Amino acid sequence: MAASVNYKVPPVCTEQKLYSRWIDEIKAWKALTDLDKKKMGIAIALSLPEEGLNSIPDKIRSLDLWTKFKKIDELSEAYEAYSEFDRFRRSKVSSMEEHVTEFEKLYNKTKKFKMELPQPVLAFKLLEYSELEMKDRQLVLTAVNYDQVESLFKQMATSLKKFFGQQATKDMGDRIRVESACMADEEVNYSRNRFGRGRGFRGK
Repeated sequence: MAASVNYKVPPVCTEQKLYSRWIDEIKAWKALTDLDKKKMGIAIALSLPEEGLNSIPDKIRSLDLWTKFKKIDELSEAYEAYSEFDRFRRSKVSSMEEHVTEFEKLYNKTKKFKMELPQPVLAFKLLEYSELEMKDRQLVLTAVNYDQVESLFKQMATSLKKFFGQQATKDMGDRIRVESACMADEEVNYSRNRFGRGRGFRGK
């Protein structure tokens, strides 16, 4: 026979448990418990570790703390979204196209929490996070028109892919093959002309 579960008691927050995990458990408990909503905040406060409980003023214990925990959870999600975006850097195995796509995805997550950046800041972060050397960054900037501030991010993304994207790599490889072929032809022609002149000299 399965053990009965007391849904009147909220999940306990411990040092070993991730905060996000505890919040998920609290949400599930809130959906299952038949405890009066006005008493949920008090129950959650009483379930906190002693040091956490002592830090809660008496006047707050009598309120519905669920709203306050929800705001803390949203603030935590906003911080995690910002931190993930701010720590992001292009890996050595990522193409420039992948870098731009991932950058946009992480930035869009921060926008959900009203953290929009000005176009110049966003564009320069995209360039900085690309992990290019300074000379390569300067090359990228040559294709960006700072007078068109409203489209700086789009310009920067286009310029990065133009000079260091997969198409740029393919074009560079094609140029190298063409140059190598030309050099090989020149060496053959040089050798023919050299030995040709030599045989002519000996025949005189």
